[in-house]
Amino acid sequence: MKTETPVSALSKAHSVLLRDLRGLGRFVQPEAYASIAELRSRLATTHTDVCEHFRLEEQGGYMDNMQMREPRLERTIAKLAAEHQELREALEEIRNEAAAARDIDDVLRYKVRTWIDRLLQHEQHENDVVQDAVDSDFGAAD
Repeated sequence: MKTETPVSALSKAHSVLLRDLRGLGRFVQPEAYASIAELRSRLATTHTDVCEHFRLEEQGGYMDNMQMREPRLERTIAKLAAEHQELREALEEIRNEAAAARDIDDVLRYKVRTWIDRLLQHEQHENDVVQDAVDSDFGAAD
């Protein structure tokens, strides 16, 4: 049986997370006729997947590797890791609100969409940092 590499595991987790976010985003559109129970289920799935994604990035993942190779990025990587915790906590708050809600209202929809936007911005920032490190590697080889 072939063992999954850290890079392929992270890539897979990233794909799963993006799929979750697209589905969750569609789910909270005003024209979506979803029940609060369905939203709770989607939020639980997204929570599981985002925690796995962050775990793969943090524990022996690209963050550790990049920090060893690019010490100049230490502060930036620490900030990204702190954002992971903030995003997890914000999702927990949304899940708690959904647990107490009787239905999906505009405020809950807004909070979910705002959280999705924050996560996507965070992911873009991570991509930019990785690209910066790669560019630095190639620049050093010239």
